[in-house]
This record gives sequence, structure tokens and C-alpha cells, in this order.
Amino acid sequence: FKEYFFNNDYIMIKLFIFFLLSLFPSCNSQLYSNDIIFLIDSSPSNLNSKKCDNNEAIRNFTSDFVLNLKNFNFYYASLQYNYRGYIDIPFNSNYSIVYNSLKNYNFINEGPTLLHTGLDKITYLYTLFEHTPKNILLILISDGSSLNTLNIIESLKLYPFNSNIFNTILINIDSHFKSNYVIYNIFNDSLKFEINCNSKFDIFNIIDNSFIKYYFTT
Repeated sequence: FKEYFFNNDYIMIKLFIFFLLSLFPSCNSQLYSNDIIFLIDSSPSNLNSKKCDNNEAIRNFTSDFVLNLKNFNFYYASLQYNYRGYIDIPFNSNYSIVYNSLKNYNFINEGPTLLHTGLDKITYLYTLFEHTPKNILLILISDGSSLNTLNIIESLKLYPFNSNIFNTILINIDSHFKSNYVIYNIFNDSLKFEINCNSKFDIFNIIDNSFIKYYFTT
């Protein structure tokens, strides 16, 4: 998969991000929202590692993501899945609440891994939260494996996954995706990134390259 690396100065990247975000006044609209959804695989195969505390890496990544967009209004939600799906953070535009929840995320480390249970919870979440999104970005954090491929395909036929405003970024923790993994094959057109315990500022690579180019310009 492709990985994007930038040598730009930290401050210049941040200023560039803020400049681009300021071009989209719809970010401040309550009627047409830009939604960011974290969907986290909390099964042992994704969270357990001898090389890195993947639990903490995910907490840092998700909370840093929100923190670096604190000056702009987005609706955030976060869910986890293993053998069932869990809505941990319903849609919320208060970055401080979302940030603190992500920073102290409580993962339910169980198996097996069934991605469709998390996807179905996202569909259910949109039936509970009545608003009209302008764009929807799913940030899927996974090692790429899942059972019940047919269930995943059926779930993706439903809203919001069948919408032309829906985009996906795959985040792999600590190890590369394998081309024979189910999630890699299903979302093979998505941007893919890898993070680990030392990836504190890789967030700028992801925001600058994919979040702006592919998310706001859809």
C-alpha cells in the first residue's frame, strides 16, 4: 500500500491545514455536517502486541486527530467491534468531550473479529442522529482480518456506506496489511496508513494528504 511522508516543518504543515480548512464554511453548519467516524477493531489480534501498546497507540492517534482539528466544527463518533459492535461515542461536535473520551478509551478486548457488527452499528447510529452530512469519513483501525465476508458485503449496501459522500481511510497498527486479508480486499481503493507507538506526528501526513484532498473535495 501507499504511504505518504512529508519533510515539511511542523508549524508550516499546521498553518497549511488551517488555511485549507478555512476555505470550507460548511464546517460550521449545523444543518450540513462533516462527519468523522472512528471504527476500531478491539479484538486480541489487533490490540495485543509484544512490540507496542496498541491500546495506547490508538488512544493517542484518535485523540491527536481530534485535537488538531479543535478550531473547526465536526461531528465525531467512535465505535469498536469484535464479535459484536459497540457505540462508544455518539455523534458529538464538542471537541473537548470527544478528545477526553478518546484519550481514555476503554477497549473491550474480545474475539472473534466480525467487522459487519461495527458497520451495522454505524447504520443504526444514523437512524438515531438526524442530520444531513455533507461528507462522511470513516477511519477504520484494524489489522485487516475479519470473519463473515458476506455479512460485510451486505452491510456495505446500506447507508451511509452506499452514499457518494462516504470515504474510508484504513489505519493499520504496528504491522502491515496483508493483501489476502478480507478488509484490505474489500476496501482496497481506500487510502492506507500505518501508525505505531512512535507515530505522534504522522497525523499531519494523514490530514494533509487524505483528509483534505479526498474528504473535503468530494
